[in-house]
This record gives sequence, structure tokens and C-alpha cells, in this order.
Amino acid sequence: PLSLSLSLYLSLHHTDPRGLARLKIKEIRKMATKAATEAFLTSLCRAKLVHPSNIRSLGPTNKPKASPSPSAICQEALSVSSIGLGGYRLQENNPIHHEAMLQAIESGVNLLDTSPSYGMGASERAIGSLLKDLSMTTTATATLTNTVGAPNAGNTSHGVRREALVIATKVGYIEGSDLEDAMKNPPPQHLKLSDDAWHCIHPDYIRYSVQKSAERLGSPPDVVLLHSPEFYLTSKEGVLKPTGAKRSRE
Repeated sequence: PLSLSLSLYLSLHHTDPRGLARLKIKEIRKMATKAATEAFLTSLCRAKLVHPSNIRSLGPTNKPKASPSPSAICQEALSVSSIGLGGYRLQENNPIHHEAMLQAIESGVNLLDTSPSYGMGASERAIGSLLKDLSMTTTATATLTNTVGAPNAGNTSHGVRREALVIATKVGYIEGSDLEDAMKNPPPQHLKLSDDAWHCIHPDYIRYSVQKSAERLGSPPDVVLLHSPEFYLTSKEGVLKPTGAKRSRE
């Protein structure tokens, strides 16, 4: 459920001393902010590339009593496009996929959805490559407004800051290299779906999975969703019930 996912997200942000904003990532340590997401979509509205009715708010709507600290940066709602880009089939080092992400951003999409299980981590790495390229092209651009409002507005992606994009990933499925690691040190309360796929939403594994996702993305994710939690909810003592839901990526 969305409420459970948001609760998990906010819990990781505010109550975990090793919160998302404090993850030690070598590449980009920035995350989406209210100011940057709002500025990005507002500028596209001025350029008539996005209609105001296609902007949504994600997160708490109450303003913080004091200036938010880095570990509580999302106490204010983020502005997101009503349509996001799903990264199920994204592959790293694929110029067509890379260009598709750039065109989506230029069209006003600032919500990118991915998962560790999409392409065995390839989807997260593809988005991570995009974020790295964008960070390199924005060193001389302090804000998005000038870029988007310029005559060559079709080139907006070159002025996009990481803080303007909302990256959502998931936790649950354990596959590929993550499964190899899990087999060496099995997480608590995991479920064996098949020989090549496990599932786990235990808090210890959630922290581990988010860290791994952040490494592939080169940046902490802004939103973390529980991927198919029904596996755990319909299980008993680590064994799926015969009537358990069929495996689904959605």
C-alpha cells in the first residue's frame, strides 16, 4: 500500500541514524528537494511544455517548524510530474535508452521508477549513468530557469540538477549478484521463490538493499517502495502458502 511505502520511506529518512541522506556514495550525494523539483516543473510550465494540472505533490504537506537538516530534507512535499518513466527494461550502456530518458525529462517528466530486480540491477545503473552525465553538464548551471526559459528550450535536460529529479526504487526481490551475496549471509525472514529468486522485506535487508541501490544509482533514492509485499504477507514461517499470489513485477 502507498501509505505503508511512504511510512517506510519517511522512517528511513528521519528515524534511521544511517538515513538515506547520509549514505556514503562516491558519486552524487544529493537528493530531490522541494525547491528544485518545484522550480523545474514551474519553469517548464512557463515554457508551455507542461500544464500545471499535470503536477502532483509527493510527501508531507505541512511545512517544517525550522529549516530542515540534510537528514530530514523531505519534510516538505516534492513536486512530481503526473506521468513517470518506468525503468523495467532500461539497460546500461544503451544509447537509445539513455536518449529516451533525456527526452522524457525534456518533456517534463521528473519521476523515474526503477528496481534492483529490473535487469539484475541494469536499470538502476542506467539511471545512475544518466544522473552522472547530468551532474557533469550542470556544473556551470546554477538553476534550471535560465536553461528552460531560453530560446533553445528543447535542450532542457542539459540544465537539470539531480535535486529536480525524483528517483523511486524498490526493495523485496533478491536476484542476480544480490542473491549470490544473500546466499552467503541469508537475511532474516526471507522467502525462497525459486532457485534464482528470493524475497525479503525485513528491516535489516531493506537497509542493505537501499545501500546497494544507492551504489548503483550513484545517489540515494528519494522514494523506496515495497516490491510485492504480498509474498511476505501471505507466507507462513518462511514458506509460501499454496494459495499465495503468483509472482508479479507490479
